[in-house]
Amino acid sequence: MIEWLTKPLTYEFMQRGLLASTLVGVLCAVVGCYVVLRGMAFLGDALAHAILPGVAIAYLVGGNLLIGALVAAVAIRLLDTKAKEIPYIFGFLGQVFIGLIIGGGVTLELFEHLSKCWIPLVISMVGFIFIGLGFAFLIYKMGYLDFPTAYLGTSPGAMSAIVIVGVEYGANGAIVALFHFLRIILVLITAPIVFYFWGR
Repeated sequence: MIEWLTKPLTYEFMQRGLLASTLVGVLCAVVGCYVVLRGMAFLGDALAHAILPGVAIAYLVGGNLLIGALVAAVAIRLLDTKAKEIPYIFGFLGQVFIGLIIGGGVTLELFEHLSKCWIPLVISMVGFIFIGLGFAFLIYKMGYLDFPTAYLGTSPGAMSAIVIVGVEYGANGAIVALFHFLRIILVLITAPIVFYFWGR
């Protein structure tokens, strides 16, 4: 009866994934509390931007991604030990290299494929925006949250970017982050079930 739930666990990669996610869940819970209590909630986002150029360069030259990330982190640390934020040039270079990687995969075949599915693509994007807006308006009218927090919390997008935008517009960053975190977790939990029934 629950074969659809237990069958994925018969695969070795799913067992390793379950073990890894369990370890990450325990470690992130401990480290996350420490980070939030110390007021360092954006440390992970800053670290990701710091190592991005190293990862991109390592990928382009065919090197080890972990070594590239480590070298980039050490370089930023040695660049200015008193810096409170990541130098702009590092984030810019990371974006450039990532753009090169993505651009290398853009081919005529990709445009031909997109030309066949641009209508459902546009409909899905507009639909997500209006569905999020509808739920945000409902949550706001019911008095649970202010409108900026409700709208950004129900809007699709990258969690870190949406949280930063929310803080700029006076939304509650913690609640916005919680909305998007739960959305990601829900997608990860339901993906195996969805693929089992409709991914064949």
